[in-house]
Amino acid sequence: MCAPKTGAAAFKEKVDIIQGLVTIAAIIIGGIWTYNVFIKERREYPHANIEQKITHLALSDQQNLLRVGLELTNTGSSLMLVDMSIVRVQQILPNIAIGALHK
Repeated sequence: MCAPKTGAAAFKEKVDIIQGLVTIAAIIIGGIWTYNVFIKERREYPHANIEQKITHLALSDQQNLLRVGLELTNTGSSLMLVDMSIVRVQQILPNIAIGALHK
């Protein structure tokens, strides 16, 4: 039969058990990270370039047609899902003739 362990030996055994558990957890976490980065080639956030193409056409002296096109390019290796995009024109000023400003 084994003799009972002293305080120092019992403490060392507990530390060895904790060290083994931490090592196992680190290997599992490292494996998950490696799978995501190198196998699936995914990073946490996508990298996107957004290019706006804006044109206008004078419909009359008072009205212009404004056309805004967006080109979205995924330059990263993360999956980027785009469900919807919104373009807002914040302010439209009326077309005022220059001579009217000096009156």
